[in-house]
Amino acid sequence: MTNILYFFTLMSFEYIALSCQPIRSTRDSFQFSAYCYNGAYTGLDTLVETRGYYKFEKKYTRNVGYPSVPTPDTLTFTALFLNDGVFIYNFIPDYFASTSNNRFGFYNRGTEWGKYYISGDTIKAQFIESPGGMSWEMGQFWFQIVNQSTIRELAFQYRKPITQQDMAVYQPSENGKNTSLGHFVKYDSLPDSNKSWLKKRRWFWCSKAQYTGWKSSL
Repeated sequence: MTNILYFFTLMSFEYIALSCQPIRSTRDSFQFSAYCYNGAYTGLDTLVETRGYYKFEKKYTRNVGYPSVPTPDTLTFTALFLNDGVFIYNFIPDYFASTSNNRFGFYNRGTEWGKYYISGDTIKAQFIESPGGMSWEMGQFWFQIVNQSTIRELAFQYRKPITQQDMAVYQPSENGKNTSLGHFVKYDSLPDSNKSWLKKRRWFWCSKAQYTGWKSSL
């Protein structure tokens, strides 16, 4: 019996250790990179529309019924960029409108927040899943500015930073070819990034002084 208890205790500690690893690496990926947050105005609104979000459609095939029949389908996702550098992946207006005042609603659960920066004609964005799940998975997007109301997905992947080589592989892939351009959808009631759970985390910020200054200003 003692051996069994020891085994399960050891397994529990190993599980906790493994679960903490992606969280730590995700935190570090913000704090020690271009994706750390400083609250500065990005100037993105001089290049593209920002009073709303960008909507994409991704075509894919799913198996339906038994025996399974390959069936074409479409997945919709969105990207929202606030002028202070905050990025929201898969912004859902109905979820925002119905849960923004809830303790465990839009600002704290079920929303993927992050940071973006501009590099030439490319918007590079990183997000992290909200707390409450089994892990805090991280993902990155590169978007190309096409015109003032249109952007193009250049690359997407979880965990690892995107490189030029990744983009070259992604573009001719099924995901790359089957994703539409992102078209701007006007939405006046934009979220307040100051209420986001992510902005309240010290490790999201580039420096402790910036974080402390922001807290004092609230």
